[in-house]
Amino acid sequence: MDGPSSEDTFGVTTALLEIRRSPNASVEADRGEDGEGAGGADKPSDKAEINHSSNERTQASGTGNTEEDSDQFETWAPSAQILKSDDVDNLSQMSRRLPLAPSTEEPQLSPVDSTDSRQWPEPPRITSNRIAPLFRESRISIAVDVSGSTYGPGLAAEARAIRDICSLFPRSARSDIRILPWSHYASRPISLDDLDELDPDGDTKPSVLLHDADCRYELQRSSFWFLMTDGDILAPDVRQFARELVEYGLHGLACVIAIFGEREQTPANCNVSVGLSVFAVSPHCAFLYTDIGSNETYVLQTKGCFSALLPKGKSNPRLTQATRWTDLPRTSYENLSRVQIPLPQSVSKDEVVLGDNTRLNLLKLFESPEVDTSMANRILDNEDNLKTIALTAKLKGQTEQLRRWLDSVEKASAETWDLANVEKLHGGQQSDLLVDAMTKLLAPESPEEGQKRAQTQTREANTQDIKFLEVQTRLDTARSAVHRRQSSINHVRKVSLSSFDLAKDNIGGVEYEVPPDAYGHRSRFPSSNLEPIIQAPPAYSRRLSSTSLFTPGFQKPEFQKDFFKGRCNLCASNEHVMALLLRVPPGGSVTANFPRPQSSSNLVYPLTMGNYPETDIISSVPACDPCSFRMAERGTLPSGESIVASLPLVSFAKNRLAWLETINVATQKRFCMEDLPLVFLSIMYTKMERILNEENVETTFTLRAGLEWACVNLLREVHIVPKAHPQTLSIPWLLQDYILQIFKNTLDEASFVDLLRYPLDGFVVANVALSESRHKIQLSAQKRKRVVFLRFLYHLAEQYQLLASECDGLVLEALKILILQQGTDSNAPPSLLDLDRMRQLSVINARDLLQSLQRRMVRRQKKTQHQKLSISVSDLLKTPMLDEETCNAFRRLGGLFSWIDDQAGHAIAAFMHYLFCMEVPEVDASDRFVSIRTTSDMSAVMLDPGGMSAKKVDSLVEKFQFL
Repeated sequence: MDGPSSEDTFGVTTALLEIRRSPNASVEADRGEDGEGAGGADKPSDKAEINHSSNERTQASGTGNTEEDSDQFETWAPSAQILKSDDVDNLSQMSRRLPLAPSTEEPQLSPVDSTDSRQWPEPPRITSNRIAPLFRESRISIAVDVSGSTYGPGLAAEARAIRDICSLFPRSARSDIRILPWSHYASRPISLDDLDELDPDGDTKPSVLLHDADCRYELQRSSFWFLMTDGDILAPDVRQFARELVEYGLHGLACVIAIFGEREQTPANCNVSVGLSVFAVSPHCAFLYTDIGSNETYVLQTKGCFSALLPKGKSNPRLTQATRWTDLPRTSYENLSRVQIPLPQSVSKDEVVLGDNTRLNLLKLFESPEVDTSMANRILDNEDNLKTIALTAKLKGQTEQLRRWLDSVEKASAETWDLANVEKLHGGQQSDLLVDAMTKLLAPESPEEGQKRAQTQTREANTQDIKFLEVQTRLDTARSAVHRRQSSINHVRKVSLSSFDLAKDNIGGVEYEVPPDAYGHRSRFPSSNLEPIIQAPPAYSRRLSSTSLFTPGFQKPEFQKDFFKGRCNLCASNEHVMALLLRVPPGGSVTANFPRPQSSSNLVYPLTMGNYPETDIISSVPACDPCSFRMAERGTLPSGESIVASLPLVSFAKNRLAWLETINVATQKRFCMEDLPLVFLSIMYTKMERILNEENVETTFTLRAGLEWACVNLLREVHIVPKAHPQTLSIPWLLQDYILQIFKNTLDEASFVDLLRYPLDGFVVANVALSESRHKIQLSAQKRKRVVFLRFLYHLAEQYQLLASECDGLVLEALKILILQQGTDSNAPPSLLDLDRMRQLSVINARDLLQSLQRRMVRRQKKTQHQKLSISVSDLLKTPMLDEETCNAFRRLGGLFSWIDDQAGHAIAAFMHYLFCMEVPEVDASDRFVSIRTTSDMSAVMLDPGGMSAKKVDSLVEKFQFL
């Protein structure tokens, strides 16, 4: 069983653990604040530590490994028993107090003085119904590098991280945290209160932590520990540190390794030598890198429970020369509070702990005359296990033994997967019916009877090819397994023979080789000039054949809710998963400044992208997976429409990479991968709006139903990281949850304008998405209308800002009179209503206009009954504040907008009067809008726009005169 998933760690479930200790292992007693143990014993010194005499070891080993003893190696044992609150509290206290017993194997590095007669008590066993403590309930030690190279920013960054970590613990528990300063010597352990007294000096030699009795004692009694450093060490020091971690029995302890430095080199070239010893032997470990300039923390690699730090759906990064810092997952030390740390294990010096918390004796593994196929699979099919075995063998000087073992595994694998026999599976017959049926379907003019015969033939071809697909899938599975196994073996060889310093040579992820014909079932269909659109990862080909689809890279989930079926417009079948046919956008217009093909542009407003000619990529022809795949291969529909890809309507979460790559190809790689789900959601909603006017009801009904299913699926399964909030980068949001939250923020926070400044096309899509999500009833219709009203007012503020930046005060004053005052002035020039002509006024005309405006202002100051107290949408359409195109965009919102014209005229008038009365027109539209909304009078207007009256507006206008 694997370690806890990210979902487990972030509070969805609780892992129930048990800790097993060797029956002969005694444990140091805990010491209290005054330095005395629980039973009144003092803390052991160099000459008063854990002792196992040779007689004790002989007696313990003489019992043999019985079946009962072997049960002690089970660690992640689930239990349905519910603990009482008192039990949990007792467990939490015990987990903080029990130190880890050292290894019972030779060598014995800390002999007890013969004059010391104290007996250290055996701790109570923690059985499987005990819960492993969460981070904040654990006892931790923080080993911090204070060598001379940390002087200045380095040590400051380490101290900042330590404070962040300690802040996650209750105040009552912070006194138990021990900070272990080290360089080429170990200083005495200190508390958090003494953190500012750290003085950087000396070289980097982590082994001193284990040579010092006080530091070693704190590590042994910890639930897990941190190793912070900015330096690097030589290969002999790496080996020594690893050897002593094993000899002191600390290799069963979870650890977080934090490197502090600058991003001058690429991640692949980071020096990881200091932490490599710990990462190699610890079953639960995180390798983090904190940039001391920006204070951003990156995940270099994780093992075991710390894989929960990775964003959902993400795997450990591959560290190659092309890997950039922006490619790495970002996290924070605060996120560690959500990780459930497994309890420490007592592990012998020849053992390592695998990802499922079982122990493996490396000597027995390497020296066994026969390959244990099951164990080989567990090692080579799990990246965490690969890293553990390869690094441990390298550090212990067992590279040659590892090489011989790998040779034996390769030989056994070759015998198991007889590729010569596997290739014989290629004998499946190709369907000749397909060629004939497709030819008839593609005929420009085919009678109805001929179309029906062609559809029947196509269905028969589909049935025959599905049978062959199952055989082909087994072939792909066999070949992919062989290639994956070879990739794993090659990676282990590479790591075991590389140097100790660079990250790419030690902790990088496995680069799995993909067989060039991993999807050989392509070749059984008529050839085309199209290149394969998807290079699917090998994980796809390891799925069961019963879930295979024709389109490469996609797998049909077993649950019906995870795929969509309908009637195919080509073969008339309703038995297959439906797919969207993605076409070449219709030629013609080109949008200025639109992202170029192959640019992989980052977008500020991805939900806006669906309403452009370049993204009109969804064909109106609904087709099943087999037919859509053939159309994509052939490149044309019977209508002559050019097709570039097919997108089966299956779960996004279970086919994420295939979805993204297909959309990426269809959009000509214009957008970055992170934005593609939102871009395609916008494309699909826009397509649904367009087909409302199409006449073929049967065809459009199936297509619309498929698009609705796909949109809802993306809303429920896509996770996004809000770009506007860097502090939440490591916490992805479910798309539908995030959309609901930004609507709530817009209503509740006057200064929140992220949704309001979204371009109208994207704003419409966001509203439709909210209506389609599971949260559609969580915001009342009245609140939704308020959000739309706020967006309308924000548009007016934007237009005012645009006019203020383009025109002088004279034009703005004329516009104010036009919008806010009743009637017209006969003395005003005829250009008053034409803004473009107003911009071209001569000096003489401008003087005449100014005199007319001044006469109006004098009358305006004397009385306000000529002020407009209600301004409708229709009134604004006659002014530069609102054009017909923008108004039509708002009208796409239907009833969410139409009420404004009839019910919000008074509220619009109040807003426009305040808008024109404000000074400093150069203020940004967002700041101007927020300033208006935060005033008490206008806040009340926006809270209840339908409740305004002429009398209330008149009263407000009187106040606005004195702004």
